Amino acid sequence: MDDGQLSIYFSGDGRPRGCFATGTATPEAVEDPDIRSALAKGLRELDTDLEARLRPAHERGELKNDADPATLAVLASATLHTIAIRARGGVPRAELMEIARKAVSVICG
Repeated sequence: MDDGQLSIYFSGDGRPRGCFATGTATPEAVEDPDIRSALAKGLRELDTDLEARLRPAHERGELKNDADPATLAVLASATLHTIAIRARGGVPRAELMEIARKAVSVICG
């Protein structure tokens, strides 16, 4: 895994910002139906995009036979969320990379 996503979470000057969706849109979604709808749509799209990447790997035998690409996609998405939250919380980049590596190991078996 490269650190492309981490580059987004650590972009700009100052402290890591994490992800707009998890850091800003999530709390605002409670009271704002437009934000809630946009957040839900974004989460579905992320899961769908990740599943689209995992399904061919499963078909090629690169994942365990009993692996469910849709479930693995949600797990990968959840990993991105926790990394974004932890980045905003000040967890060092190296530790976040280790979380990502371990998640890839679990997801890809």
